[in-house]
Order: sequence, then C-alpha cells, then structure tokens
Amino acid sequence: FDVMNFMQQLQMCWLMGPEGALAPSTLESSTPVLQHSREPQAVVSAAFPYTVLNSNAVWRNLTGQIQFEAGSNESMTAQLSTPLLQALRVYDFQRDLVLRLCAACARGTPGSAVFLSHDWRENNTQTSLSPLVFYIKVLPLSSQ
Repeated sequence: FDVMNFMQQLQMCWLMGPEGALAPSTLESSTPVLQHSREPQAVVSAAFPYTVLNSNAVWRNLTGQIQFEAGSNESMTAQLSTPLLQALRVYDFQRDLVLRLCAACARGTPGSAVFLSHDWRENNTQTSLSPLVFYIKVLPLSSQ
C-alpha cells in the first residue's frame, strides 16, 4: 500500500494544497507552517476569549489585522489581545457556534464549521457591511 500516493490522491480529490495537510503540533512549530501556507491560518489560545497568538499574512489580509514586526513588544502585545471573534467579525447569532468549536478544541477535539462574518473593508457605495462565508477548521496543539 502506497501511503504517499494515497495522500496525493486525497489532496487532488479535495482540491487541497499540500500545506492544507500540514498541522503544527506546537506553537513553536506553527511559525514555518503559517509562513509558507497560502491558506489563511492562525494559532489561537485555548482559553476564552481565544486570542490570536500567531497568524500568517493571508489571515491578516483577510481579517484586516495589522502585520506586526518581529521583536516589537508593543506589537506582540497588541496581537495577543485580539480575540478570535473580534478578528473574524462573527455575526452575533453565530457567536455560540464558534465559541463551542473553540471550547471543544481546547479539550482536544478537532472540528470544523461554516459561519457568516462581516466584511471588514469599507464599501464606499453601501453603508452596511457585506456578509462573508467562512469555513473554519480547528485543530488542537500539544503545547499550551
């Protein structure tokens, strides 16, 4: 049985890039995986309010978060204080869905969901924000 061939077939069936199959097991190992991923990815704390600990450029562009410079204590503090629900701009009626998903992941159970979010970009022609559809996949890390 050829495991590598099987994994490549699964990736083609799911239209998933190889980076989508990589899941870091610790916060320290997440940085190289995030940097090279073309998918929006972030590492979030396992305690409420589930603050963003690390993210890649695709995530920051999608959520409108500021790119932080390495070694800047002020920037790192600002990044660590961004709760996941605030970063994702989840609609109120779906907050519980995302919170339950995060709580289950904090207990070691991976999961996924589809939810609606506000578009963070301002639209000059409309006063209301456009809804966005997100697919979120959460995987527990072995480190805190």
